[in-house]
Formats: sequence, C-alpha cells, structure tokens
Amino acid sequence: MIKIKNIYHMLAYAYKVLQKTNYEKLNIEEFEYTSDLFAAILATGISNQTKRGLGRVYEDKTEPLTSPRGKINVALSVKQQSLLNKQLVCSFDEYTENSYMNQILKTTALLLIKTPEVSGKNKKDLKNCCFIFPM
Repeated sequence: MIKIKNIYHMLAYAYKVLQKTNYEKLNIEEFEYTSDLFAAILATGISNQTKRGLGRVYEDKTEPLTSPRGKINVALSVKQQSLLNKQLVCSFDEYTENSYMNQILKTTALLLIKTPEVSGKNKKDLKNCCFIFPM
C-alpha cells in the first residue's frame, strides 16, 4: 500500500518538473490545501498523458487456452490436466496498459478522491481520469 506521505512527495517532485505551458492555469488558482493542489496537478497531468497515450508494457502470462498462442508448455498442460478440457497451457507476452506506473497514477487518484480536503471539481476531474485506466 502506498502511503499518502509518499504520494505527496511524488506529486511535489512532479510539479517541479512539469512543463509550464500545460499548467499555467494552476498558477492563477488559489488552493487552501496541498492535497487539492496535488489533485489539480494530477488531473491535468493524466489528461495530458491520455492525449499522448498511456504507457504500455509487455506482461508475461501463462494460462490454459483453447487456441494456442505463444510457447506451449506441454509439461504444465499434463500436470494441470488441461488437455481434458481441450486446452493447452501457453506462455506469451501481452502488450498492456496495466503497467506499474499507470497503477501508481490510478491509486494516487483514488486516494485523492477519498481525501476530504480536495474540492468537488478536482474530485470530479480525477474520477473522469480514472475511467481510462484498466481495471
């Protein structure tokens, strides 16, 4: 579980390295709480990132499949008796958006949504951003 304190450190670092052009409107707004500022930064950052596309990674998977894909693992197929169900255990790589960095962004957004100091507008923006992430 990621602690809230660590999230604030990550977001503070992110604010220092952000491109100024995308975050100029945040300089005008006044924030009573830092968590509200972090929520606005994160919502803007996620929205900009989705326009460029979420980061993707290859994820190793091994599972029984009815149509072979990748490398067939005969020994594991016999051990799990998947042949009885007309399946073969296959190992393959899947190109997915469910990367570690995307999981961190989604978890951070969900924690900020639950924080009472975050304004309703920023909570709404974060909720809209959460829909783009895989389950």
